[in-house]
Amino acid sequence: MQSQKASAGPGPGPGPTPMTGSTMAERRLIFWGDKSVPLLNKVDQEIASAINRAHFHQQAPAQIRIINARRNAKGAIMAITHQNATAEMALRYCEIIITAVRTVNNGVVDVEEDESCKRVKMHAVCLVQYMGQRTEGLSKMLEESEPENDSITIPTQVRWLENPRTMRESKQNGEIATS
Repeated sequence: MQSQKASAGPGPGPGPTPMTGSTMAERRLIFWGDKSVPLLNKVDQEIASAINRAHFHQQAPAQIRIINARRNAKGAIMAITHQNATAEMALRYCEIIITAVRTVNNGVVDVEEDESCKRVKMHAVCLVQYMGQRTEGLSKMLEESEPENDSITIPTQVRWLENPRTMRESKQNGEIATS
């Protein structure tokens, strides 16, 4: 996994210029965890609070704040920056962010911009292989797809584009996508 950390160091100073009109996609951070240390549940807002306190104490610009943190369907922690900042701006303070998050959840090892705007769609997927009894389903599909395509990381849960029952009934090949 490659991180897109910015090179500017943390601490007081002029910092990035506030901006307006950034999209949610530009403001989203994703926290990656060490697979051997489980990410704790019900600490998402505590993570946002810890990051904001650390930014305040390190005199980071006021717009570099987290307004929301939550866990996605795949279990990764997603955070949204204030509307006047982007994830790229927040990552200039990456070390502060990681240190603050680890005070709440020491399973977190990295933070990066979320690139969820890239969607992967797979067509003509064999239903017998990924749907039905004694298959591992879409988790198996994900495990097989990521190593074969090292340029993509799928941080969200894989899902079928159509209702699986409808696909089974019509006996067509299915399509899956990440969202």
